[in-house]
Amino acid sequence: MASQRGDTRLQRLRDTSPSQDALNQTILTLNRLLHERAPFYGEHLSATSSPTGLSFDEWSCADTYQTLLARFAIAHPSAETQTETKTENETETDKTAATSRTPAFASKSAATNRKDTRKALHSLWGQWYFGLLVPPMMEWIFNAPQTDLESIHWQPQSVFMQLHPSGRVAKFEFNIPKHQPSTALTFKQHHGIEPLCQTNTKPCINTDTEVHSPLSPLMLQVEKELALQGLILNLLQPSVERLLTLSPVPAKLYWSHLGYLIHWYLGELGLTKQHSQQLKQALFRRATFLDGSTNPLYNSINLLIEPAQSSADSSKDSSVKTSTTLSSTPSPKIHCIRRTCCLRYQLANTGQCQDCPLMQRTKEKMRA
Repeated sequence: MASQRGDTRLQRLRDTSPSQDALNQTILTLNRLLHERAPFYGEHLSATSSPTGLSFDEWSCADTYQTLLARFAIAHPSAETQTETKTENETETDKTAATSRTPAFASKSAATNRKDTRKALHSLWGQWYFGLLVPPMMEWIFNAPQTDLESIHWQPQSVFMQLHPSGRVAKFEFNIPKHQPSTALTFKQHHGIEPLCQTNTKPCINTDTEVHSPLSPLMLQVEKELALQGLILNLLQPSVERLLTLSPVPAKLYWSHLGYLIHWYLGELGLTKQHSQQLKQALFRRATFLDGSTNPLYNSINLLIEPAQSSADSSKDSSVKTSTTLSSTPSPKIHCIRRTCCLRYQLANTGQCQDCPLMQRTKEKMRA
């Protein structure tokens, strides 16, 4: 009898495992979504069941990573080094004249004060890595069908990397496994996250029958927040932790990159203004997530909240105001400024961030 029950359970697992056709359709749907909604990211990330790039463990091997960084350093030398190279092209006469006017200790002082740009190099490499990975993941979370989302395992081992000649990432492949157990039977609740997308099978007080409740719009928003939380805790956090073993960059700088990136892309997803603002508050103003786990994005960026001008204030010159206009309470605008400098200004062939915290106008905004 027990054997029959075991066979029945095994058969249910087999029946609910996706066929190859269903898997191919899921991959097609995910890739099509990126090409339609975010063509740039569709060119730099694709879902697949047979990745060919470097696995997470392969590229994050110390020897491999240092080889990639050595190639990356050729493409992005120190800005000071490039300036010195230009100086060396001066005529011998100019050099002699300059030397005669320079104190004897100047050259030694310059060598002593030369900035170590290793952190800047590792930081920029990380910006490329997360910059091409996170936005398409967010597109899937907020716009892919729920049935396709259930095929995605948010873990570094799902991500494979195709290399650019400069040593940075050129393209990602996200592995969608061929064989998956039924989520209804073997769903893993990472970090205590309860999957709201699953059918509610908790018994009522006086009955043991299943209760099926459709998700309300509010619950759908919470579901998206949980999915984003899963991406952060199960994929991004382990990736940052691995980079910390390979790089001199502190954790706060990697999370500053991620905070700035996630904040920006929330505004690109077509969410309602209210939903977007709620997510920003949850991600950047709360020390813990919904399940109580530590939020690594907390205070990763500076959020400048600009109070929204009320409809009444904006129409003072109007002699007629409807009750609807007077009672409306528009949401405040939330702007983002980096809390930690990304250091890219130390490297040649890179532009400076427009809201670099070292820039005077950015400091003035933060004081306002």
